[in-house]
Amino acid sequence: QATDAATDAVAEEASDAAAAVEDAATDATAAVDQATERALDELLTPEGFDADAMLVRVDESSLDTETKTGLRAAIEDARDNPDAVSDLIDELKVQFEVE
Repeated sequence: QATDAATDAVAEEASDAAAAVEDAATDATAAVDQATERALDELLTPEGFDADAMLVRVDESSLDTETKTGLRAAIEDARDNPDAVSDLIDELKVQFEVE
């Protein structure tokens, strides 16, 4: 019976440890998601706009190919034409559903 009690105790500790790891992973995922969203919010401002970073975001997005192609062209244009950045940011906010 002592062996059974010890086995039960070890199993309970292992279960608790697994739950703690799962909780930590969930928290880490939420933190990454929040940081990613915050970073996008920062990129989509005139002060924080970064053409290279936005090109990566567009490429990694689930947007359709035609939309990606148009956004990539607009981002490249904005790189050389700072006056186009404001309108581009508005369009990117729509496409990425950022307010």
